[in-house]
Amino acid sequence: MEHGAPVVDTSVAGVAEARWGVRPEPAIARYAEPGWQLSPVPVDRRCPTCEGELHGLYRAHPDRGRQQLQAAVVCPTCPASFTLRELKLSQRSVLGELRPDAVSRRLAEDAQLEALARNSRPVRPPAAKPAQSRPQSQLQRPDQPERPPQSPAQEPRQDPPTRNKPRSRPAPGTATATTATATGTTAGTTGTAPSTGTAPGTADTGTGTGTGTEAVTPEAERDLSPASDPTPAVPVPERESMSAAGTADTEVVPGAAAAGVVPARAVRRVSTVAMAARIRSILSGSEVAPSTRTAGAPVLPPALAALESRPVWWCKTVDPALDVPDLPPGVDARVVMPDRAGFDRLRARLDQAGVPFRTVRHWLEQEEVTTSAASAWLSDVGGVVPERCEEVVGDGARAARLAFEMLWDLHEPVDPADVPDPVPVTRFVPADWARFLPFPVLNPAQAQAAPHLVDGDSHLLITAPTGAGKTAMGMLAVLKSILDEGRKAAWLVPQRSLTDELDRELETWRTQGLRVERLSGEYTVDVEAVKAADLWVATTEKFEAICRAGSLQAALGEVGCLVVDEIHLLGSPGRGALLEALLARVRGTDSPVRIVGLSATVSNAAEVAEWLEADLVATTWRPSRVTWQLPTIPAASGFAANNRRREQVVLDLTQRHTAEGGSVLVFCGSKRNVRSTAMAIAADRGAPVHTVAADDIDGLTKVCADVGVRLHYADYEHKHAAERAFRAREADVLVATSTVAAGVNLPARAVIIRDASIGGDPIDTSTVLQMFGRAGRIGAGETEGWSYLIVDETQRADWQTRLVAGYSVYSRIRDSLPDHVLAEVLQGRIGTMDDAQAWWVETLAHAQGDDDLEPVQEAAEFLVDEGHLTLADGRLAITELGRLTARMMVSTHTGHRLRRTLGLLPVPHDPDEAENALSLVLSVAVRDLAGIPVPEPVRPAVATVIKAGGKTSQITNTTSVKGLGSQTTTAPGDLAWAALLLAARSPHLFETGKPGRGRRVAGGIPMATLHPVYEQAPRFLAWLAAQGVLGTVHPWIAVVAADLDHRVRWRALAPTRGAGRLLWMCEEMATRAHLKDVVPALWRSAVARGVRAPDWQPGRSPAGCVLDHAGYTALLRERTTNYTLTAHDDKATVTGGTGATAIAWRGRTWTAPATSATIAYPVTEDDDPTETGVAVFTRRGDYRASGWLDAYTNLNTATETPTPPPARPRRGLGARR
Repeated sequence: MEHGAPVVDTSVAGVAEARWGVRPEPAIARYAEPGWQLSPVPVDRRCPTCEGELHGLYRAHPDRGRQQLQAAVVCPTCPASFTLRELKLSQRSVLGELRPDAVSRRLAEDAQLEALARNSRPVRPPAAKPAQSRPQSQLQRPDQPERPPQSPAQEPRQDPPTRNKPRSRPAPGTATATTATATGTTAGTTGTAPSTGTAPGTADTGTGTGTGTEAVTPEAERDLSPASDPTPAVPVPERESMSAAGTADTEVVPGAAAAGVVPARAVRRVSTVAMAARIRSILSGSEVAPSTRTAGAPVLPPALAALESRPVWWCKTVDPALDVPDLPPGVDARVVMPDRAGFDRLRARLDQAGVPFRTVRHWLEQEEVTTSAASAWLSDVGGVVPERCEEVVGDGARAARLAFEMLWDLHEPVDPADVPDPVPVTRFVPADWARFLPFPVLNPAQAQAAPHLVDGDSHLLITAPTGAGKTAMGMLAVLKSILDEGRKAAWLVPQRSLTDELDRELETWRTQGLRVERLSGEYTVDVEAVKAADLWVATTEKFEAICRAGSLQAALGEVGCLVVDEIHLLGSPGRGALLEALLARVRGTDSPVRIVGLSATVSNAAEVAEWLEADLVATTWRPSRVTWQLPTIPAASGFAANNRRREQVVLDLTQRHTAEGGSVLVFCGSKRNVRSTAMAIAADRGAPVHTVAADDIDGLTKVCADVGVRLHYADYEHKHAAERAFRAREADVLVATSTVAAGVNLPARAVIIRDASIGGDPIDTSTVLQMFGRAGRIGAGETEGWSYLIVDETQRADWQTRLVAGYSVYSRIRDSLPDHVLAEVLQGRIGTMDDAQAWWVETLAHAQGDDDLEPVQEAAEFLVDEGHLTLADGRLAITELGRLTARMMVSTHTGHRLRRTLGLLPVPHDPDEAENALSLVLSVAVRDLAGIPVPEPVRPAVATVIKAGGKTSQITNTTSVKGLGSQTTTAPGDLAWAALLLAARSPHLFETGKPGRGRRVAGGIPMATLHPVYEQAPRFLAWLAAQGVLGTVHPWIAVVAADLDHRVRWRALAPTRGAGRLLWMCEEMATRAHLKDVVPALWRSAVARGVRAPDWQPGRSPAGCVLDHAGYTALLRERTTNYTLTAHDDKATVTGGTGATAIAWRGRTWTAPATSATIAYPVTEDDDPTETGVAVFTRRGDYRASGWLDAYTNLNTATETPTPPPARPRRGLGARR
């Protein structure tokens, strides 16, 4: 927001006016928003109205650093604006090759990975004779089309990797680069989809054999790391190894060119860990630093911006000596002031002058609003000296007028006789429903919605302020479906914590005979219980997983009502796309499933309701009055000075409200700020915080709790105790991160938002409004509330505009479009490209003007190229890989990234090297893991764990990372890498169930900090493991991933290397419904008897096995127990069993899955002839492999014994005393 000068209008109309002097009306709402600019691409179409010339415009719509291009078309002659749908234009015809920042970063990343793949190959003289080709069937999957033969002009050993089939357009979100430079190397087309038996992202040999990336020659040293450490945990510096993206390490022999031969010096073999380190540096560098993310410029909706231009003088003041200026006749004068005794004289003077005024308790803002400008003062709070800020005009001034009007109307005196009385429940609902409702009466908002919920059957979108009782509205919709229609209902909430809270509220329903089943990631799904349930309470993600599961399709057909809590999260960058895809299936008037969306107040609710084809029920009533303010502090360039000022304001505001017996919620932008602010409040109350170390969480908790202050953030182990204490009024101050805003229901009298950013990202308007809604909650006995957002003088006008404009919902499905197309194919809703286009038309993105069909076409082509779908005779069919990916809900882009980077790794030589490299690549290639932040206090511990390779016995005074560099040793993914290394190398740290066990810290890292990694990593490890039988990843990756997956998930049992197969057997014998209780008992019983693998003889099932005899016998047949694997020089043999899939490999190339007893090794460009092996996989999940992978066949009973660290050497000057 500019201050002191008119704001530049960058809406579509504003750009047209600046360029051609005309202002076309916006065809859709987004054209009135800012950020538009002219496209450099000419539009090859004439205006349908006047045949005039058309011009394209575009903008990058930002949200937390993720951008999506949007297009518009204008005709200056008419003048008029058009959507692409109206003109039947594609986005590319308007924007050409313009790409948003996110796609540009992916292009750069792909180019660097290409260069890494190219330069990891040896350079050899041309062969004297053509290479012999192998039969296509050995390396080509039967369901894949044969590759076209390469032309003689191609040089596959020099060309960059290519897809299986050429593309004329970029893949969605991973556009194909025509020329991209990465550290001095020109890269071409992006390689993304492997054929079966080919490392992802690698080049074909040109012979049609399907071999993978060529490996460097083995004549050089095996490892580039120091020989003393055979399993290096620290990435090898690139200066010590071959350049990751530079020129190949070759040496031309003088005179060789004349002979037509270019001999080359053998390139040293790069170790698996060294290659993983290079991949890490590329992927880490492609992420955007949080500091570069900015929020979009605020804008007022057209309806709010079109204010009448009557002359006004409106004043918010805290000055009891305010002088009203001499105003000309006709000027509307008003004053808002604090409700304090010191303002009696000012009220008398205003009465005498005939100036209307209103008084507000706890008022602290000062602002003067005139017809065309507004100027505010710094707030007299927290020791800030009030000074006048810069004047604002344009949208800033209009927003100030609107904010004043909203405040004026909010505090209009209300006649108690006009307050509506509660309405008996039985006026709107059948009498026998009343026992299921929490109260015998309905408030005005509930009474307004009840007739629509009970008497009608159309879709509904209900918008109401926080605290208006939307939960009871959802209950009415559910009861109608269950009791009146005899059908099931599903209730979706955005977070797991809300499933717990709603489940507690519905406990009385169980006592009344209704079957309520809670579904979230924390709880194992009992399929039979889910099928029998009347109501499912689930997160959006869990419900979508059920939709993709084949076992519950009949139960889904019985669902008659879908209640979507917080439906405005459609615009959320995280879960919005998934929710949109789900609603797109059941929207429309002919749907058998009724949608009831419960939403906070949003500015474009009518647009969302129109998309859903739902009736809109909007209410502004809430049981308490909430006044929001923007305490304004001076802008400070220093981080520390800014923090001190914000803390002082928090202390002042907290003291004001708690002195009256009120409770206060303080929201901070980071865990560090939560701790420092809680300590400051506790110190202000006399707590001895100076006796507590900064990293002593238990000490800090106790010191703060003693004076009524509690803390709350995601991985804080005392957060549930803090919630209980705050609800019970044992604490009157709760300092928290945004988890409380979107999660648990913790009302308070006052809400203070300390920071205008969260984790470095600008806080979004919807989050602020959710936080504000926690104030004055009637559930806490409050009738009035106060909300504060602390801003500096440069932020005030922007935030006032945002809060007045409100929150708008915009589609996010373009960010992950291939995932949702794949899910629709899995569920049978898309079978052709026409079906895909028809589905796209049903999305909110299309309804909001994203009407180009090209995105869904590109998404389908991307899925075909990646091997998730096949396209034959116009029909789209899902492959086994696609089915696996969709059901495990792995992002297709993440899967592509993971398979491609893992395909670049040379085959390891031992399990330590394999686990280290796999953990490293997984932690940085999966953005869900790479994005987990490393809390500042534990950064040295994370770096130390990585340096020690996860072995706590090697963490000593000399190996720990300390000193000045400790703050710069972490990178994206480091926390995940350290967590996986600890689980793999130090499993004893996680053992529970024994005296002295149940640690709270592992390797110096709190278990609560590690928990997000252990919650998410197993899904991706299991996805890699399941591809072993499909042959879509290298067998070593599948075997190691399978073992790590089981060891991480069952870490509380302290399983060591090789435990994966035995844990798999325990899981199969327990069945999914009894995993939590049965697997530990089976495991401990087996280990106590010396059982190290599931290879016992057939007979009676073990004690505790849940399977019946037939099921147990079938399970025994699915083992690899009887298989004998032998790796010969030129082939591998598999004997002793039937039914399993066998795969042989040489270097980074492997064969297609086969069932034959003899498998020839594939032709490969890897130069190490010893890199051969064979593995077998069963459909049910067992495996066995030769060579060093045999270490994963049986449980390794040797455990790490912690050794005491050596005595710390003497340091410094002088004698030691």
